[in-house]
Amino acid sequence: VVNARAALLSNYEVLTLLRDLESDHLARTKTAVRVKKEEEAAGITPRPAGTDTIFGEASENLRTVEIEAIQYLSADYLPTTRQSPEGITKLVKDIAP
Repeated sequence: VVNARAALLSNYEVLTLLRDLESDHLARTKTAVRVKKEEEAAGITPRPAGTDTIFGEASENLRTVEIEAIQYLSADYLPTTRQSPEGITKLVKDIAP
């Protein structure tokens, strides 16, 4: 995805993007848990609930939509999981005027 706001995306590209976002979210969550444990071990006062925006937490509703979109696009009845970047590139070239 070169410019996410100026292009149409295939289901394959959306699935890849959502999986990347999911991986980033999991990494940030693991880091946040590790930092929290280190703070607790050091005796630092924990932050009040809802102020953990350091890691750019997405809203719970957005996370739900992301997870459901990944599940839908990964379904066996859709060809998305069997597609490849090369196949998408070839398709775009084949249908170009």
